[in-house]
Amino acid sequence: MKALYDFQCCVCDLVEEQFVDNTIKAGACSQCSGPTVRLFPVGAARGFQDFQSYYDEGLGCDITGRRQRQFVMKALNVIEAGDRSGGARNFDEKAPEHMKPEPLRGEPFVPRIPAEEAHQDEPWDIGIEDKHGGITPIT
Repeated sequence: MKALYDFQCCVCDLVEEQFVDNTIKAGACSQCSGPTVRLFPVGAARGFQDFQSYYDEGLGCDITGRRQRQFVMKALNVIEAGDRSGGARNFDEKAPEHMKPEPLRGEPFVPRIPAEEAHQDEPWDIGIEDKHGGITPIT
């Protein structure tokens, strides 16, 4: 199926639209004949925000999406610090090294049940109930 896609040249950074088959991911620039790559059609996906999966040191697990991150934070009873709408206000562009997302470590989120909710301190009463409702304890 053919559609209109944006292609960006890797040499001269020219962005041009081409009507091509959806399986074509690269091509050649019409200006300098350099290689081009197909850009993601952000305009076609209304409200789309790209997300790269990463390992979150603070949460101690891999984060694969925004909804999962919200779920993990709510389960751990933590809130996000900082300005949610404006981003970090103390960002220094001239700093020699910035923190970058860590690669996935294969550590999924495993919810922990607090001991007071799990009733681990209470002994279990196990027995056999007869037809009259009496319980014979099993020891």
